[in-house]
Amino acid sequence: MFDENEAVRELFGHERFLAVFSRQGLFPEPLITEWAAALIERVGWERLVWASEAPVLHWRDESIETAMAWVDRFSPSVAQREAFFGATAQSRIFERPVAPVAPLDLPFDPFDYLVSKSTPMWNFGLNLDSELPARLVAGWVAWGGSARGPLRHYLEDVLRTSLPALGS
Repeated sequence: MFDENEAVRELFGHERFLAVFSRQGLFPEPLITEWAAALIERVGWERLVWASEAPVLHWRDESIETAMAWVDRFSPSVAQREAFFGATAQSRIFERPVAPVAPLDLPFDPFDYLVSKSTPMWNFGLNLDSELPARLVAGWVAWGGSARGPLRHYLEDVLRTSLPALGS
């Protein structure tokens, strides 16, 4: 898979290339497991990092714990799990020296060009204004978040109290 194309082989073989596991709950199980196993073999645990995908995983009624446990099917050692869930990102990204940053001097205000568009929250389903998912997740967190229930339970509560009863 990685050796069929020279550019792909070089990219995935480069010591500074990190691969991120995210959104695995979205894909068919056999497909994503095969791909992840090949990726682990190719780059090793030292160049794999995890991304929670929050808040998107909550839109699929997944939890952080379930998303984190997914990797256990590959039997990582304690050291490999520590690297995957934070140590690699800490050392390779967050602890690297950062070049000084200065404000951009733009000839226009970029906020004049903000695009308001729908945000897909459910696969092949309801698209909402892009501001609403952030408000929805903030409301869910204030409601008690995953300790109280999945995002869909919060949304059900909001809709039950907001919508008129049938037959009214």
